[in-house]
Amino acid sequence: MSFSSAAKAELCRDNETRKCCALAELCGALLYCSGMGGDQIRLVTESPDLAARLPRLLRRALKLDFDEVQEGGKYTLLISDREKIEAVFEAIGYSPAESVTLHVNYGLLEKDCCRAAFLRGAFLTGGSVTDPAKRYHLELATNHHKVARETESLLIEQGFAPKSTLRNGSAVLYYKQSEVIEDFLAWLGAPVASMGIMEAKIEKDMKNKINRIVNCDNANTSKVVEAAQTQIAAIRALRDLGKSVPEDVSVVGFDGIDLCRELGFRGFVLVGHIGKLVKIAGNMLNTHSKYGDCRMDIMAACGGACGLRAPRIKEMLDCAACDDALRILQEEGIYEETLKLLTERIAGNLRHRAGEELESGVLVFSNVYGILGETENARDLLKKAMEG
Repeated sequence: MSFSSAAKAELCRDNETRKCCALAELCGALLYCSGMGGDQIRLVTESPDLAARLPRLLRRALKLDFDEVQEGGKYTLLISDREKIEAVFEAIGYSPAESVTLHVNYGLLEKDCCRAAFLRGAFLTGGSVTDPAKRYHLELATNHHKVARETESLLIEQGFAPKSTLRNGSAVLYYKQSEVIEDFLAWLGAPVASMGIMEAKIEKDMKNKINRIVNCDNANTSKVVEAAQTQIAAIRALRDLGKSVPEDVSVVGFDGIDLCRELGFRGFVLVGHIGKLVKIAGNMLNTHSKYGDCRMDIMAACGGACGLRAPRIKEMLDCAACDDALRILQEEGIYEETLKLLTERIAGNLRHRAGEELESGVLVFSNVYGILGETENARDLLKKAMEG
């Protein structure tokens, strides 16, 4: 099911409790179905939900039934009885004998609920919304140009000013701003579809941030490699002079992993605060803040992978400290699962960096929450380091 179909299915689940709203929604559906005439009223849809809703609207608003409902690849609902057609026209403010141009009957739309119902009907038969994972676009299309102009005025009054265009003889009102589409769908009665757009937007923002981080990290890695080569060359030069590191010469600011390899160590354990080590989970090995801050992006990504809901992801991205993000994970009940994933990613990136020559371990802690995660070999490596 497409995103647009899912949004319409959600709208069709709303009960038509008020007769005035049922009539307003029916009016919107008829004006945007492109099948309303003096000899026949014809609505065609691929949606089984809408095909079931339209008869309920007609029965609730006017106590009438469609003369024929055809099923196949599409659903076709017909009214051909002359008296029924006149009753429908009269109820929505037209005369099939006199009305040449259809228009919006504002007399049916005095209440806000009826205005929302009218636009819901218009969207169900003449509207569509694009999958937000691809782009943001919602539109209402009708071949009745006067109806489109009057609908545009109605939308402006409700605070949803649209853009307009002509396409293949139809008048199209449309939106391309994600925030407006979210609010419009929620107002029509589709909060789940509205949330879907918000989630897609958050996911796009996160991907863009991650791409920026990766690009920055690649540049930083090149600098680290160049620095490590210089450092190792310096150590070898000192050895040629008969000096030992660190017995004769102190070492400050060297890349610890390369230094361990050069000095012949068999392994190491990295013990650190989550504020530093979380960056390694994103393969940002130079954790100094001047090279970038991706802490919340990585924690939100791991939280999302473990089921963190979109609103809490957005809240986490706005956190200033890792302890605030940890609190959100606890409140959502995914604290241990997320920290396990985070520790695994830190350990994996360290193993890749260290290579096969060095055994690596990790222990991550927080000043507030204590030990957050550790590899199976972390305590054993610490014990060996303390003894040796």
